[in-house]
Amino acid sequence: MKIRFIELCLIALAPLAVSSTPAAPAQGKPGVQRAKAGPKSMKAEGDPRRLRLEGDALRYCDLRGAREISLKTGGETASGGACPAAAGEGDTSCGGVGKADVDVRTPPGSPDDFVDVGGVSVRVDGHVEDCVRDGSLIAVAAGSSVVVIDLDSGKSKTLDRDGADRVAISKDWVAWSSGATIKWLAIQRP
Repeated sequence: MKIRFIELCLIALAPLAVSSTPAAPAQGKPGVQRAKAGPKSMKAEGDPRRLRLEGDALRYCDLRGAREISLKTGGETASGGACPAAAGEGDTSCGGVGKADVDVRTPPGSPDDFVDVGGVSVRVDGHVEDCVRDGSLIAVAAGSSVVVIDLDSGKSKTLDRDGADRVAISKDWVAWSSGATIKWLAIQRP
């Protein structure tokens, strides 16, 4: 009798499970926007270090040695490069971003940092862990966010709310790591 009751409950709840799935967005109709894809991700073996973007590839080192990810396909292979022994520290002050006048500040009692650049102040969730620049774009990895700042427009865009330890940026891609997880996304100007 109990099994039959459970079967009846599952049958009764089945339409709710189907209706709770969001419908695919309509395409080609005015006013309806297609959902934007989020970042792709993969797991490294151990904490990845020395993230660097070269064309459509992300190169990094982990416990297996030098690795490379095709950012378009997500395929990963061993890379011929050597891995330095030391991981190095992230640029927590954004001092290594070149000619841009960048300052990182933490207001007293605040859990968040502010990145001041070109007369614009951008709040990042958490404290800055790393900061890199390519052209007019600055990528900031913070404890609870990953943010891209466009120096030309003065606008910023939060890419991830999970935070990151390290970040890399090029004119086409941005990549970041948090623990063993590596994420990447094609650049969408803020």
